[in-house]
Amino acid sequence: MDVKNTGITQATNTGVPPLFVRQLATVTTILYRIRTFYIQTVYNGGMKAIGYVRVSTAHQGDSRGGLDAQIASIKAEATRRGYELEVVEEIESGTKRRRPGMDYVRQQLNTGKAAVLICHRLDRVMRGLRDTLDLHADATRYGWQLVCCDGDVDTTTPSGILHFQMKAAFAEYERNLISQRTKEALSAKRAQGVKLGRPSALDASIVALVRSHRTQGATLRRIAELLQEQQILTATGNTSWHACTVKLYC
Repeated sequence: MDVKNTGITQATNTGVPPLFVRQLATVTTILYRIRTFYIQTVYNGGMKAIGYVRVSTAHQGDSRGGLDAQIASIKAEATRRGYELEVVEEIESGTKRRRPGMDYVRQQLNTGKAAVLICHRLDRVMRGLRDTLDLHADATRYGWQLVCCDGDVDTTTPSGILHFQMKAAFAEYERNLISQRTKEALSAKRAQGVKLGRPSALDASIVALVRSHRTQGATLRRIAELLQEQQILTATGNTSWHACTVKLYC
């Protein structure tokens, strides 16, 4: 007599019923949230938020326009909600899955040392749909929240999750359009014989100086202060140095 291999039979053979697996996942999530609540209210002493700001190029970092605009928006939102705020700046492409600044932000959130991630726009955090959904999965599992300053994002309701996923999908669509337009423009320039690429105007001796300070244990912020004190210009001729700019040459 033939016996159909049903899902129940498979679960019995492994010794782990599906219902038990679901209950275990639920209990694990609850325990993570209790742990997060304890750290936030007892260990951390209150509701702490991390503001994440990002631009893609060194030129954007030197100009500070994009970074400062994002910081102002995030600070205003944190003040309105009464959150203690730590701001993390990063100069990296949003297409990169692993970024030092973003890795630090997620570590702080997933260990309960911060309860809220605030960004100016969702595409400043993640551009890919899969990466953004992974971020949402972390938020659900570890019990932290995501706030976008350009619109309400509430990932605790079905409609809020749908809105979040739609924003992520449109962010990925926008990235693909930008990539396509950029490739077409570069191809046209190459066809015209134009030499592409931003020239590095920073003297090798300055790069060596930065690396020397770093080797001796100076922080990125302190190196930036030293370069400003010596009135050394950045690669774009700017007199203002920042930690994120110094990091490019370490």
